[in-house]
Amino acid sequence: MTRQRAGASRPKAPPVSDGAGSSSARKRSNEPGPSEEAKQPAQDVVELEKKREAVADELRHVEQQIFDLETKYLESASAYGNAIRGYQGFLGGVSVPQRKVAAKSEERLFSWSSVTGQAVPRH
Repeated sequence: MTRQRAGASRPKAPPVSDGAGSSSARKRSNEPGPSEEAKQPAQDVVELEKKREAVADELRHVEQQIFDLETKYLESASAYGNAIRGYQGFLGGVSVPQRKVAAKSEERLFSWSSVTGQAVPRH
């Protein structure tokens, strides 16, 4: 048996890894902290809310266009008839003066077919 002298160095055991080696410790310091990670979902929600508002604005715009075009059709085609009232004006053979007739709410087939279209401001 070999006896070691006091103060003589022994070979050291390899360090025990706890899963947080020096390379992973450096990696962690570059990763976003919990506060930055928590901000990301909040930013996503803000972006999604902006997109939702943009889509809702576009929907309101399209529904307003439908309402306006429907009004124009119902008022201009009222002398001879239209798809809602029928075309009896063509069958009579009598010349009917062109005049605008206010569109009735119950004749608005396209505007009232949309659940959200019912909220279109009527001007």
